[in-house]
Amino acid sequence: MADDIFMDKFIFDILPIANTQSGPDESSPQFSGIISDMFGIDKVEIHSAKKIEGSSSSLLGYVINTRKPYIDNQLSEYSAFPEMILQRNNGYSSCAAIPIIASGKVIGVLEMLSKVQGKFTEDLIKKLTLGLTIMGFSLAYKSEAARSVKLASYFDSSFGAPMPQFIISSEGSIIKFNKEALLHFAKVQTGSKFDEAIGASFKEIVNSSEKRNPVKVNIPVNNEIRNFEVKVSKVSSTAFHMAFTDRTALNKFEKIMALVNESPDVCIMFSDKNLYIKEIVGTFGKLPVSMNELMSGQNLLNFSAQDKFLESLKKVLEKGAQETSFGELNLLLLNGLQIHVHYSITRINDGYVILVVDSDNEKLVENAKSNLDDFVNATSDPVISVDNLGYIKKVNLSAERILGYNREELNGKEIKSIYKENEILDRDIAYVRNGGKIDGTYVNLIKKDQSLMPAVHSIRSINESGNADYIILLKELETKQMIERQEEYLRALDTRIKRSESVGQLKSQFISDIAHELKTPLTNIMGFTKLLYDGEFGEIPEEQKEYLKTILDESDRLMFIIMQVLDAAKLDARRVKLDLTEISMTELYNNPSIRALEESATNKGLAFDWIVSYDTPIVQADLSRIIQVFTNLIGNAIKFTEKGGIKVNIYKKSRNTIACEVIDTGIGIGEEDKRKIFRKFYQASKKNLTIQNGAGTGLGLAITKEIVSLHHGKIKFESELGKGSKFWFTIPIKQNPNRKSRPQE
Repeated sequence: MADDIFMDKFIFDILPIANTQSGPDESSPQFSGIISDMFGIDKVEIHSAKKIEGSSSSLLGYVINTRKPYIDNQLSEYSAFPEMILQRNNGYSSCAAIPIIASGKVIGVLEMLSKVQGKFTEDLIKKLTLGLTIMGFSLAYKSEAARSVKLASYFDSSFGAPMPQFIISSEGSIIKFNKEALLHFAKVQTGSKFDEAIGASFKEIVNSSEKRNPVKVNIPVNNEIRNFEVKVSKVSSTAFHMAFTDRTALNKFEKIMALVNESPDVCIMFSDKNLYIKEIVGTFGKLPVSMNELMSGQNLLNFSAQDKFLESLKKVLEKGAQETSFGELNLLLLNGLQIHVHYSITRINDGYVILVVDSDNEKLVENAKSNLDDFVNATSDPVISVDNLGYIKKVNLSAERILGYNREELNGKEIKSIYKENEILDRDIAYVRNGGKIDGTYVNLIKKDQSLMPAVHSIRSINESGNADYIILLKELETKQMIERQEEYLRALDTRIKRSESVGQLKSQFISDIAHELKTPLTNIMGFTKLLYDGEFGEIPEEQKEYLKTILDESDRLMFIIMQVLDAAKLDARRVKLDLTEISMTELYNNPSIRALEESATNKGLAFDWIVSYDTPIVQADLSRIIQVFTNLIGNAIKFTEKGGIKVNIYKKSRNTIACEVIDTGIGIGEEDKRKIFRKFYQASKKNLTIQNGAGTGLGLAITKEIVSLHHGKIKFESELGKGSKFWFTIPIKQNPNRKSRPQE
């Protein structure tokens, strides 16, 4: 009965959280809190499966892979996973990790820690099962909902671009589309089949995009076959994003240019102010040679009935710059050949532009102009016509949509008002004015709502209605950049997953980086404090000098700790190389570090002896590392000895090795500590010391063991509580550089 009431209360408490609109990041701690309170568990945490995949936890990864709970009701140094040993050191006695499963998929792990042994009984786990099921479905729903909101937000912003866009399921059904899609394809409806609504094969477009993206495809629109460029992006395992760019108008424009350049009946002449012809585009088919060969470099008046042509020229000069005059004349060409043409002459900055059309082909020119207007109005890219004073004359529908203005608001507006970088616009206009062409300049346009839109623009100078104007063709980059950023993010995420490193490497790198970051500012602190203490900036009162001395002492201790951490990281990563020299163990006694240790022992009232056997040979070793070994061993002996003394014995052990012993009369080492004494970060008990001096890093003996191993030696010890300890190590007299060191067991 009591169990039923307890379970009712448990379910009653978690259901409101499951039904809230909060995301999984807010719900998970609330679920954890209820479990902790009701079941009396010291630490409860829910881990997302996605975060576990990128973490170093071997326990949580095991639970996800096996889909089974893992329970250890008696944590010890022999526990199966490293993090459980760490939790035992943190005071916990039992642990349980249970997979959270929804719809057959592991979406997370419930991790629980208790300071009570045997806490996680079979009965407790059964009571949690129903609650975990509810939590699993709730967290799965919240995660999927959050993902859907982000995806919807992304495509809502992308869909504002002036091009038809769709989200399509992998079965070919239309999930979502924008307004531009409806303008182009009248049959589009949510849920309708892509092939029927668009008139193109969904599978063929997707398959083609795997080889070449974007895909070019012809689609019937309003009884006309139009050519589209389709960019395909896979947004999930079950959906695709497609963006359509109508290239029909652009293809027409390219054909018009080809027609003007290759037509046998149209040409355009460029002359200087004195009517000397500089260049001719196009020719007349009636001539055996090109117009360039015939007329380039000569004066136009040499080929015309001068009275009529000069009359037109006079009108242009009277009207002023960039005005156009029209007329017709007979061009006098080879062997008395005359061609009756219609012409238009326009004055430009450095001369004139003369369009010459065979009078029999006037209709061709009109059609070309009509097709050019069709291109401007039909293209999906924004096009803006600007007069020579920099004011907008006309825009197409795409420019209205993308900038957020209507046509009446844009016409007559200064072109600079929609450009953020006016200096770029001025530079490009000046370049085009002098005869150049601008293609692909990156700019930022200012929309009506004052937001910025990245784009590239191309600029050409044209003559329309007798005026020299500019055509600006824009390519908006907002949608493209958003898609590219998303694709770049997915690629980067995939790369990070593939390049995941081992836990040990990451830990060593992290420790090394942190230690380096601490070392630099600490060096400055020590340096400036020493200058203050020495009176370099003025005399310091004795009381303040005591404070400065405390700073120096503590800084020295902290620097020692940092150097130990750095050494441990380097040794762990196998990045330490020995600098081998010839060492006399007798002379080593005079090293400042050894003498400092002797002074430290004497100050503590301890005897200190350094005894080197008469037959001890010169040793080949790394001097700084051997000193580091003695410093660690003697330093520990001084720390754990309160009376008696420390003795260092060095002698030749065999034909090829020497032995070094450090013997103290300290408190000794207990059986529990003996098994762990060489582990990193482990510190032996000091409970038998009368004076509890400061804690170390627990790295000294671990580093010592690694250094001895690098020298192809071994280190051992023996100790008895209350009677002292003896540490000794052996190293070869001569080092073999080709021999690889092996870690000691």
